[in-house]
Amino acid sequence: MKREKLKTEVRQEQIVRAAMNLIASRGLKGLSMAALANRIGLVPSAIYRHFKSKDDIVDMILGVIRERLLTNIRITCKETSLLSFFYNLVGMLTARFIVYYSFIVKIKIIQAYIWCSKILWER
Repeated sequence: MKREKLKTEVRQEQIVRAAMNLIASRGLKGLSMAALANRIGLVPSAIYRHFKSKDDIVDMILGVIRERLLTNIRITCKETSLLSFFYNLVGMLTARFIVYYSFIVKIKIIQAYIWCSKILWER
């Protein structure tokens, strides 16, 4: 049975969501084209039609996380005073950095961003 052909943008979003879930559950080392394709129900070569490399997928994940964080900042700025917002932001970031200071390497930073973005979206 043939898989439905989706537009590139839709497929890229699907791939990125699946990649974020894989990274969240297995870490960046657990992100492989084979595991990603298996999760989506495609063959690994199909992933390469939409991304040149795993690095391109990670770059798009970072872009998604950045947009989510900026959206949360915009919403928070509208809901609170600017001073209160920065006070809360500094407190939150300080707490996160204390707990996750060991996430210095790129792999751990990506996992922390995904974790933080999930927490912020669940609010």
